[in-house]
Amino acid sequence: MNRRWTSLGCVLALTGLVAFGCDSNPGTDSGVPPGTDGGPGGTDGGPPPSAAPVGFGTSLASLSPADYSCRGSVTAPDDSGASVSFTGAVTDFQNSMPVENLVVHFFPDNIVAPGCTGSCIEVTSDAMGNVPVMDNEGSWYAYRLQAGMGAQAGAPREYIEVVQFNEAAPGAGGSENLNAVQAATRNTIVTLLGLGQEEGTATITGVLSDCGGNSIANATIRAFNDSGEIALPLRGRTGTRQFYFGDTNLPAASQEFTNFNGLYGATNLPIPASGSIRIELWGSLTDGGAPEMLGCENVPVTAGGIVILNVGPTRSDGPTTCSG
Repeated sequence: MNRRWTSLGCVLALTGLVAFGCDSNPGTDSGVPPGTDGGPGGTDGGPPPSAAPVGFGTSLASLSPADYSCRGSVTAPDDSGASVSFTGAVTDFQNSMPVENLVVHFFPDNIVAPGCTGSCIEVTSDAMGNVPVMDNEGSWYAYRLQAGMGAQAGAPREYIEVVQFNEAAPGAGGSENLNAVQAATRNTIVTLLGLGQEEGTATITGVLSDCGGNSIANATIRAFNDSGEIALPLRGRTGTRQFYFGDTNLPAASQEFTNFNGLYGATNLPIPASGSIRIELWGSLTDGGAPEMLGCENVPVTAGGIVILNVGPTRSDGPTTCSG
């Protein structure tokens, strides 16, 4: 299972042309002070408090307090686990059916590069949607599903590129979903958002979780490029935009912060010269309290598909840009 992003129809949020990743060398970067925005000019107070403190549960009306006691102390998993073979299950996020004949680039070092070089494993999904892969148990990996014609039960379907980072390898013989997204589904999502997708821009989406791995509600996204913060309005048919999901894991124009599913997104992000954008998730830990930075990752972005990044509490070995 792909860390809370499986079966969420979440990749739904990925309105269109984008790719993103995470820190390209997890486990070696400097620390992340909680509560800072990491932007040029030092810290700030962040966004205004949400209507309620962050929490988790099965509805916004009955949330338990989120646990961020581990912020600033957690680290990325290391590569000390045993080498294991497991199955990547290429699955259509919308209907959960296996997808045959899609090319998978699997990166056990969690670093996605153009093409498939170095430690990359290239394999095509079989009739059950499965691909055999290897990594060290518990360590982070990344994958890219190449755009192309896949098949469900023999019926051809057009799929777009999907990239996902920071996924933990299971034990030997385990299975992890690799999320495939149809072009038709992407077009449906764009319509639901009432948004004009801009060519050559990035879309970033994923799930926010706390120290217990719970999907977190009442948080908001911030994005930064080489020059500072990128404005992310909640409305508009063109330009940059933040978005969140309703109870059914579909984008909802009325949702102004993460729902109980923890899903966030930003789209039409211009790609900076550095090729990277920093994503921060903010929220209030107490009712009416000041907002704090809950999680932060720096993500390389390119145009041309969908990339998924699930964000946990700020980690002590997090990207250097998260600490200013």
